[in-house]
Amino acid sequence: MWTKDRGFKDLVKQSPEQAQQGSRLKALKQVLSSLRHPLKQLNKNRFADIYAQQVKAREELLQIQAQLQRDPSNTDLLQKENSSKEHYVSINHSAISLTKQQSKANWIGYGDECSRVFMARIKQRKVMTSIFHIRDHNNQGVEGFDAVTEVMTRFYKELLGIKKHHRIKVDQQPFNDSEIKQALFFIPNHKSLGPDGFNSSFIRQTGKI
Repeated sequence: MWTKDRGFKDLVKQSPEQAQQGSRLKALKQVLSSLRHPLKQLNKNRFADIYAQQVKAREELLQIQAQLQRDPSNTDLLQKENSSKEHYVSINHSAISLTKQQSKANWIGYGDECSRVFMARIKQRKVMTSIFHIRDHNNQGVEGFDAVTEVMTRFYKELLGIKKHHRIKVDQQPFNDSEIKQALFFIPNHKSLGPDGFNSSFIRQTGKI
């Protein structure tokens, strides 16, 4: 939603350059930290009342179109209609993006409500399918989870053996910056935020600046 705003790219460009010596990851972290407050202000100033803006933009467009019906050849009204339509489409797109994000957050919240019942059912199923009795390598019956664990562990250790086999090492091909960028840009825009609070859409849009 923020990346579609006309002032977004200029806002990102104004972030202080971190050309200091040291880790690039640390420099990136500093840049992202410096963007938090400006982005919060952008959200507060442009998107805090996005649904109210959506209703207002629609009403303004309908009023202009009503006037245009009475005077179809009015060039000023035609220009206003085009401008108002573009504004309404932009606001509508932002509102839809916000609704998708809120729906995803609500789904995660509501999905956790059944966790207690789900985990209790899983625990019950685990007990029902657990092996409590087994015979060891001497065909002697043993019982108890610890005893069963010991017998099964010994069986698979003997089955797999202790001899080391030669394994072919993975060929670690070098990768460059363009391949990293391609991998990042391949991630869909609607994916969840990363640990730093920024999602893939932010990375893709700012990577083009």
